[in-house]
Amino acid sequence: MREEPAEPEQVLDALMVALPQVSFPGEEIVVHEAWVDTPRSLCIVYEHSLFGVGVMGLRIVITVHARPNDPQSTGEDIAMLLTEPVGTSQLHQGRFGVTWWGNVNDDNLPVPPSWRP
Repeated sequence: MREEPAEPEQVLDALMVALPQVSFPGEEIVVHEAWVDTPRSLCIVYEHSLFGVGVMGLRIVITVHARPNDPQSTGEDIAMLLTEPVGTSQLHQGRFGVTWWGNVNDDNLPVPPSWRP
């Protein structure tokens, strides 16, 4: 019997499935890496073709789901969030040229697992 993924993995799986479905015509979101950061947070490193801001990173803490007890709804909401422009007031310049936003500050900027020494 296959074990169901833990909740953050379910959210991440739903995000990756929903992302191509929520993109607009002419819009491309390239995901370089996405991972479960902690038992309650996810990170995604991506580029958005329409905004021209380079490589972006989003760290998001999951406190409640978009719909009660529905990790998939949270993944879908995060996918929609990635299609929208990012404001500049809460951006943090990280290592490897990634500009981070979301639940980060200059003292805790994530590094993608495959980019770690």
